[in-house]
Amino acid sequence: MKKIQFTNAAKQDLKSIFTYTIRKWGVTQAKRYSDQLHSHIQKIASSVVFSKQVQNSDRDLQQSATGRHLVIFEQADDHILIVRILHEAMDVPRHIGS
Repeated sequence: MKKIQFTNAAKQDLKSIFTYTIRKWGVTQAKRYSDQLHSHIQKIASSVVFSKQVQNSDRDLQQSATGRHLVIFEQADDHILIVRILHEAMDVPRHIGS
């Protein structure tokens, strides 16, 4: 499995998702969804989930869906960089700075 790195924006995305989920559905659901996101990221690092190219981006980014979110990431030989974790309704290119 490749090493996983997070941008500061991706770390903030995780915190915001957790906080929002607590407010909307409670702590138990927030923990469950957080575990789901982290598990999916582990699967990305192991190359066992589907991903596709992010369209309209100047960077070589991939996206993979889990729950209602898209994990946006870059792959290198020895690691993956989690760039953002965005709700599926968000405009991905606008939020990744392309």
